Amino acid sequence: MSKQRHVIAIPADLHSGSKVALITGNQWEFVDEGIYLPSESQKIIAQQWDVAWTYVASLLKTKLLQIKPKLSIFVAGDSIEGIHHEQSQLITARRDEQERIHIAAMRRAFELSGFDSRQDELRYISGTSVHDGVGSSSAERIARELLGVDKLDGHVIIDHLRREINGVLLDIAHHGPGLGLRRWTRSNPLRLALQDYYFQCLELNQPIPRYYIRAHRHQYVTTDVRHSISGQITLEGFLLPSWTMKNDLAQTQSVNSLANIGMLIIVVEPDGNTWWHCEYITYDQDKIIKD
Repeated sequence: MSKQRHVIAIPADLHSGSKVALITGNQWEFVDEGIYLPSESQKIIAQQWDVAWTYVASLLKTKLLQIKPKLSIFVAGDSIEGIHHEQSQLITARRDEQERIHIAAMRRAFELSGFDSRQDELRYISGTSVHDGVGSSSAERIARELLGVDKLDGHVIIDHLRREINGVLLDIAHHGPGLGLRRWTRSNPLRLALQDYYFQCLELNQPIPRYYIRAHRHQYVTTDVRHSISGQITLEGFLLPSWTMKNDLAQTQSVNSLANIGMLIIVVEPDGNTWWHCEYITYDQDKIIKD
């Protein structure tokens, strides 16, 4: 079987239904006929959503390939906001409405990227239960709607995705290491987690992934493990950006951190050569008050 280029898009932490998260379109019409108008920050997020998926489309439309590339979309957890912690920044407290908002965003992504469910791949990685629902029930309903099926086969909603593509192994989960408390130690927890996982794979004779990918922190961080002699990269790790600004909880606990809005995109060529790009922006939502 001939191999093809794979383009892998990994959006995470959409938190659909939050007033500070992604919502597509000029307005949202509720099932009870009410209307919600996106804020200015939500318009910025939606613009970045379009930019990211347009870039994905450009990777799929190259004329240099004889075989049509395949698109794999792995949504890395927390697809909706849910109802939790007396959260006040909600567009709606109805989970089904939040799921509809997420589905609309994904259909926009499908439209821009040219996603074809007959050839391409969609998977959801389980996130936090207060967001995705107990047993990832919201992610399950979303995936069924997007794929147009009544039930799934157990391979679409996954707690821990280990996916090999053209010989390249990806290891993706929602929860992972945290962040260093200083700018110069920011990547330390991720680097230590990578080193620990690398030696675990060696000791237990497990395959070493090329990419170790985690979400949940809403901050983009990357680092790697290199061979001590050759300097060649053996394992690359990522904490993924999100599709939400800081909510009121994050504003009080992480005052000086800025929102990272975007997603990681990985390309795996037919021969196993691989490279990546993170299409994201950093946004300061705290305004300066002047006289």
